[in-house]
Amino acid sequence: MPSLFSDLWTDACRAAAGLIFVEACALCAQSTAGSAGSAVPGLCHSCLQSLPRLGEPRCRVCGEWFMGNIPGPFQCANCTGRKFAFEFATAPFKARRGMRDMVHRFKYQRELWLGETLGRLLATALHGPTADERLAASDQWLLVPVPLHPRRLREREFNQALELASVTSRHTGCTVADVLRRTRYTSGQAAMTRHQRLHNLRGAFRLRRPRPWRPTAESMVVGRRLLIVDDVFTTGATAQECARILLKYGGARQVAVLTLTRG
Repeated sequence: MPSLFSDLWTDACRAAAGLIFVEACALCAQSTAGSAGSAVPGLCHSCLQSLPRLGEPRCRVCGEWFMGNIPGPFQCANCTGRKFAFEFATAPFKARRGMRDMVHRFKYQRELWLGETLGRLLATALHGPTADERLAASDQWLLVPVPLHPRRLREREFNQALELASVTSRHTGCTVADVLRRTRYTSGQAAMTRHQRLHNLRGAFRLRRPRPWRPTAESMVVGRRLLIVDDVFTTGATAQECARILLKYGGARQVAVLTLTRG
């Protein structure tokens, strides 16, 4: 059974990472052994407190942070008048300083042990004193990781969104629903505008095909509240296309977006 072997392999990798984990802060390299006040493994208390948290005021749709005094909930100029498939996007951190460094090391330098650290940080958006109030009753949400194209997955050898969702699941009680697949290998989008990204991603995602050893994607998500999970939200083009598929073909009741950082 492929899913069983896949789960066993994932558990073995996590166990191995735990054996070689060094009790040192990911940012300052100081020992975290016996460190008081840090609830997140891999970070000392000082570095945890220094992470660039995303506070108010911020757009209630895309989560973009703004300077100044803006009383009450608001929509930014980029979101006003636009219709999104997802209801809102939220992230606990800005993509700056130490947070951006850890995400980059995790994704591109294969420091896979950081997956536990980053996943625990992502979970703070669902529970605890800094949780987004719109994500109350967190156990009712299904976590849907943004998929990688098989070619990209072979290059990277892991999907960072799935890893983050899996760790978050263990610490919040939410279920992971890996129901999307990427059907088209898209070019890099860093230099593209939002309109170009939307055009580039159109038709790039589908629901996973049924398999004898797992339920259909539709049966998992129909009528459910879904959180699209990824490492960073920039223009929202990827989240928009994923949400469109989940609503149109999956029959989801509600789709929101949860990322670790806001670009």
